[in-house]
Formats: sequence, C-alpha cells, structure tokens
Amino acid sequence: MQSIFEDEPIASTSADAQANDEQIRENSMQIAEELDENEEHDENTCCHRATFCIPMLREILVTDVIFTFFDLQLTWADLFWFATVSGMVLLTWAVLYFLLNDMVLPGGSIFGLFVIVIFSYALGWTLAYIPRLHFPPIFGMLLAGVIIRNTDIYNIYDVIGPSTISKIRIFCLTFIMVRAGLQLTTTALRAHPVFVMILSLVPCTVEMLAVTVLCKYLLEFPWNWALMTGTIVACMSPVITISCMLSLADQGYGEDKGLLSLLCTAASIDDIHIVALFSIWFPFVFSNDDGRTEWWSYIPGGIRDFLLGLIVGIILGFALVFFPHRNHTTPFQKAFYFLWHFVQPILGGVIGADIDFRNWPPSRFGLYLTCVLIGIFVRSSTAFLTTIRMPFTWKERLFIAIAWIPKGTLQAALAPLAFEQAIKEGDPMKIELALDVVRISVIAIIFLAPLGAIGMMSGGPYLLNKISIEEHRRERELSFVALRPRRRRKRKKPNDTITTL
Repeated sequence: MQSIFEDEPIASTSADAQANDEQIRENSMQIAEELDENEEHDENTCCHRATFCIPMLREILVTDVIFTFFDLQLTWADLFWFATVSGMVLLTWAVLYFLLNDMVLPGGSIFGLFVIVIFSYALGWTLAYIPRLHFPPIFGMLLAGVIIRNTDIYNIYDVIGPSTISKIRIFCLTFIMVRAGLQLTTTALRAHPVFVMILSLVPCTVEMLAVTVLCKYLLEFPWNWALMTGTIVACMSPVITISCMLSLADQGYGEDKGLLSLLCTAASIDDIHIVALFSIWFPFVFSNDDGRTEWWSYIPGGIRDFLLGLIVGIILGFALVFFPHRNHTTPFQKAFYFLWHFVQPILGGVIGADIDFRNWPPSRFGLYLTCVLIGIFVRSSTAFLTTIRMPFTWKERLFIAIAWIPKGTLQAALAPLAFEQAIKEGDPMKIELALDVVRISVIAIIFLAPLGAIGMMSGGPYLLNKISIEEHRRERELSFVALRPRRRRKRKKPNDTITTL
C-alpha cells in the first residue's frame, strides 16, 4: 500500500510537466507566428527599417492599391518598379553618353535607336499587362516602331543605314534559333514521336504550300518568290505559344496529358523545319554566283547551303554531346531568357520602324489579308485533323489548332532579309516583290499574334482539363524558358550482382 501512495506524486508530476511542455510549445508557436507576421509586415512596408524617413512614408504598404481602372490595379509596388526601371534607363543613357558622346544626344545617330528600343519595350509590356486581352509583347513592340516611323519622328534607314540594320536582324534571328534549340527536349519526342513529328512538320508544310499557291495566282509572284514567301508566312511564333502554355500550365490546365512539353517540342521543330526550307529557297531567289568560276559556284545555292548546313549540324551535334553537360543547361536557358528581354524590343522596334503604311497600295491590302487568313485556316484545320488518332478529346485538339495560330518573331526577322537583298541588287522588280513580302508578314503579325494569344488564354480554361496541385507533382526540371521533364535513370547498387541460372 505504501508503494501505491508513493507513486501518485510521481504520476502527478509527469502530467504537470507534460502540460507545461505543451503550454510552452503553444506559446513558442504563437510567438513564432507573431514574428512571422511582423517580418511579413515589415517586408511589405515601404521602408520600415529606414529610421531617417518620416513615419507616414515608412508605414506605407506596397500592396495597397493606389488606382483602379476596370480590372487593372496600380499598387505602390508597381509605382516603385516604374521608378526603378526609369532610373535604369537614365543610367544606361548616361553610360552611353560617356562612351559615345554626342551620338546619344537628341539628333545623334544612336539616340533615335535608343528611343525606339525604350518605347518598344514600354508599349509592348504595357499592352501585355492589359487584363483579358493577352496581347503578346512583340505586337506592342512592332506597333511602337510603326508609330515612330509613320509620324515622321525617326527614319531608321536615313540615320543608321541598311547595313547596320541588317546586322541587327541577323543577330536577332540567330538568337531566336539558338533559344528555340535550347527549348528542345527529347522526353516528349521519346514518349510521342509520331505525334510530335506530324504536328511539327505537316501543318506548317501544308500552310507553306497553300500560301505559295495563293501568292502565285492572287499576287502574281514568280514561283521562286512564292515559295520563299510561303516559308516566311508559315513560321509560327514559339515565344507566344510557349508563354501562353506556361501560364496555363501554372494553373494546372493541360498537365494531365503533358501538353506543355509536347507543344514546346513541336513548336521548336516547326520553326527549325521552316527556317531550313527558307534557307534553301532564299538562294534560288537571290543568286550571287553569276560570273564566278569557283567549282562550288556551279552547285545551286539552295542545295549547296543545305548540304553545308547539314554537315556542320552533324559535326556540332556530335561535339555538343559532351558539352555543355545536361545538368548545366538551365543556366543557359536563364541567360537567354533574360537576354530576350533586350533582344525582343530591338527586333520589334527596328522592324516596325521600317514599315511605312502611307506607301501601301489599298487595292492589294485585301489580297495580302486573304493570303494570310486562308493560310492560317488551312494550317489550323490540318493541325486539328492530324491529331484525330491521338489520345486527345475534340476540345484539346481544338486548343492545339488555336495554339498553332500565332505569328510574330520569325516573320519580323526573315521578311526584311529579302528586302535588304533586293535593295543591294538594285532591281526595281525585286524591290517591289520584296516590299509585298514584308507587307504580308506585317499583316500576319498584326492579325495573328494577338488572335492566337487571346484564343489560347481565353479558350484554355474551357478546352483543357485542370488538375490539382497534388496531381501536378511530377519529376521535371523547372526553368525560366520551358518546363522540361527530367528522366531519372535507375542506378545499380555497388553490391548488386548478376545471377545466372
């Protein structure tokens, strides 16, 4: 009996200790939550830790809304971001002034280009952030260049010269193709090789042939010019398609079928295929081998360039197996993603500054638009039909057809190359044909870039299935440019042995 009474205080003491521990734990959690709330509040304030500022300014929450216009809300954070960007622009101009002196002052040769790039960047991203419209940035950047040219604010040809503009375009085109190559992933190609190859090769080829026939019989182009124009118009804009798909995938749309990886891979192959065809037909239109006696000048330019590109591509393909390593591709993608923010306004602004609508013949505008609309109808219909035996619903197939609509970057880069080459040769007939090519490309960008982006962002939630966050957890590597699935190889343990019967 004595032992029983002696055990009671021990049990009571252990229960009290447990209760105290729980109380201490609850107090600690409460204190931690309060600290987190205070830290979060401090981070959302303007300058809470800057004691030299007045209290009214220090306690401003950057998430507070200053101005509301329809669905667009302007917060203090947006205002601070605008001030930061403005300061960076002024600092960039100051650095250029110390390096180039009077060339960056108003009236100098560099000042106009600087204004075009800044205005293109501002207008492009301003239109892109308008709610529910989903304008791609390249649309606003091209529009900025058009405004500057057609209001006689700046004539880029008279100030910079065609040779410098040509180098800018070639650099932008090279950048676009390298970025498209970095987006390629073999995971989707291994999983659905037939689907990816059909979707990437058939619709663009059919559109190219349709536009070729239309240019031949509606615009009365020669066959070689019609084929070159068909390759230019048939290029899609992977930037718009992939950007819209990334936005939808972040919300879980289309991830049950892995549409993001499939469309990113197919879009990249689509552009590489069409640009390869353009490089074949371009020398057939502009042949520079007249009067040359070298042995290779007797080979047609298109075939010669194709064979040379094939050989160089195979050599580089084997060399790049070893470097960069597959684990080091993400830094390259991030670098190209950030550089694209500088290259895109240069490309869109420079191309737009070439376009003078005052010299367009009104009688041919309808013909240009007819070629573009019939071509995109044929392309979308082919994309819808080529997926008929794939494991997709009719809504998902319709979304894929819409995703194959956008035009933009490659039209802006390829079309002026023909115009510049025609000016070099000085043939009035070729110059007029090249102007028609540029005008068709501009119409394709103006109409199809916003149409495709609006169609994808508006129709995606209705046409695609949405999965939950838990279902969305799969093995893949997230980068700034694309969502690239990662395949894990099963490693053998050191003590694994091979047994034979």
